[in-house]
Amino acid sequence: MTTYRLVDGPTHVVDESDAPLPGHYRAEFRAPDGTIVLRYLTDRGRAGLLHRVDEGRRDLSGAEMDDLTVEPDLEALVGRMEHESGEGA
Repeated sequence: MTTYRLVDGPTHVVDESDAPLPGHYRAEFRAPDGTIVLRYLTDRGRAGLLHRVDEGRRDLSGAEMDDLTVEPDLEALVGRMEHESGEGA
């Protein structure tokens, strides 16, 4: 099973004034081959990641990466945020 280890974040990034969001969260993970993988997080993804870190779990499976993060693209992040907004609290 492929796992990704959290190495930095989640951190808040302030976006440019013409960006679709005023800011977003990002995190860096180490892939099995050693490369660093940058991912963006929604509020839900950030909360889920912080919950795992609080439990001492810094590794995510590929499915967890897909569930909690999106590729580093603001449009993809906005799309995920819109999708999650219908999930309720």
